[in-house]
Amino acid sequence: MRSSIIQITLFNFFLILTLPTCSSKPTEWHHTKKSRSLWRPDILKCQNLATIQLARQLDVENDTNLNNKSELQIQFQKYDAVKILNSFFTNCMTDKGYNKILKNN
Repeated sequence: MRSSIIQITLFNFFLILTLPTCSSKPTEWHHTKKSRSLWRPDILKCQNLATIQLARQLDVENDTNLNNKSELQIQFQKYDAVKILNSFFTNCMTDKGYNKILKNN
């Protein structure tokens, strides 16, 4: 059971990394008071933190929900996990002082 949670978490983490490339309006994180060279390490830290927080939340939820799930329920859970992961990541970046802006092409 724990390995399936880790697989779902990793799947969702990589999904989050690829979804922004599909959006019609590309955005990026921007910090006005930090050097651009410090942005990437902050992004990686927030991605790791979001993944850890999601894994913990899924552990708690799966410990309390022992029902067998249908494939549709699993797909909804994956979709919800992506939204939660994105929320954790956004909160972390915002806490560090970053803003999301439209990307210059």
